[in-house]
Amino acid sequence: MLLSLSDLKPEGKKWLQKFVPVYSELIFSKPEFQRLITRVVLEGHTSSKGSYESNMELSLLRSLSVYKYIFSDEINFSTKSLLREKLLASGRGEFDSEQKKDNADDRKVVFRFQFKNDQLSEKNQSILPQK
Repeated sequence: MLLSLSDLKPEGKKWLQKFVPVYSELIFSKPEFQRLITRVVLEGHTSSKGSYESNMELSLLRSLSVYKYIFSDEINFSTKSLLREKLLASGRGEFDSEQKKDNADDRKVVFRFQFKNDQLSEKNQSILPQK
């Protein structure tokens, strides 16, 4: 049962095919970006429905599904091998749930950049693209 809840939907796969190559190319486009971004963490999340243990397992399975898909033959991009060295799958369970009720929006995988020394200096902030 948990495996089917962690499977990627077709629209998720389509989004990853567009998102991952662009962001991976950006991370490795300049040496200062490569040094600054030490890790890309795939955080799996769940709603508050279910037990602590099953939510932790499900959240990890969700992040692993994304990880496996990124490195499958369905997505091709030139920095794939470099990204493999930086990507980490992690399960967060319901820790960051917006509400303490069953909220479908809490069922997700989030990409988080981990920066060198976990902080950005003002100097380094200027090299990152602005929203």
